[in-house]
Amino acid sequence: MENTYKVEFVPSTDRIEKGMMAGYSRPMEGLDLAVEMEALLIERKNQGYRFVQMMESNRTDPINGKIISGIFVVFQKE
Repeated sequence: MENTYKVEFVPSTDRIEKGMMAGYSRPMEGLDLAVEMEALLIERKNQGYRFVQMMESNRTDPINGKIISGIFVVFQKE
């Protein structure tokens, strides 16, 4: 039997699109992140995947210095 895994990255920063700060990232509010995660879990469940693991990732891009943080979510096909 073959197990199929799917790994998703949910960013915990949101890009600012308007105004003087356009192009910069800001941390997402907890509720926004929770809504994103809930939608992802429901969508993957409907596709026949089950939640396996969640890992937080925080790092800075060495080229442009932007913060790239988020959550890796691992799913396995049922």
